[in-house]
Amino acid sequence: MELGTRLRQIRRDNLLTQQDIADECHVSRQTVSAWETSRSYPDITSLITLAEAYHLSLDTLVREDTAVTASLVREDAMRKEARLVYYSVAGVDIAITGLVYLSLFQVPGFALPVLVRLALTLIMLASLLAVGPSQRRYQRLRGRPVVRTLTLGNVCLSGLVVGLMIGLMYAVIGPGAAFWGGVTGGVVTLIGMIIVHRVKYGPIRLTWRLR
Repeated sequence: MELGTRLRQIRRDNLLTQQDIADECHVSRQTVSAWETSRSYPDITSLITLAEAYHLSLDTLVREDTAVTASLVREDAMRKEARLVYYSVAGVDIAITGLVYLSLFQVPGFALPVLVRLALTLIMLASLLAVGPSQRRYQRLRGRPVVRTLTLGNVCLSGLVVGLMIGLMYAVIGPGAAFWGGVTGGVVTLIGMIIVHRVKYGPIRLTWRLR
């Protein structure tokens, strides 16, 4: 018996509606309908929730449906890949930031030409664009809700990036009018980002965890 047919039969035996199951699994009723017609499969988190709701073991629930097993194996591989991408991008950004700051503070052995520091910073900023999407994809594959409100960690990381850019500008052009214009622009951009997220997604969460 296919999983979809089994889910529909068990739900009816338990006198539950699709909306009841949707509320239990924190998905839409249309998603439950897709599961029961085999147009899609529940992820592992939803399968565990369904098994608990129906008082069945996970093995009993998915038994005989090889397509579900293959889907779970594929999903696990995608989750591992997303985790690798997320942590790799974040690790590269942290490493480049540390390297540039060590050079800015003239730590012995870490001297870098100004243009090299600038190039590294641009590379870091470009890779930062991938941190958010890769983290959100990883969260979805883990079955976690994607929350877009800022955290203290996000704010501090953004402040670190702005500070790095200000330090590079100082090293390149010195404390002139252009430098103070850049400082003003960076600070205004940071404050503007915080305000936009505050209005659009809600208050800043008091956690150091990124996103």
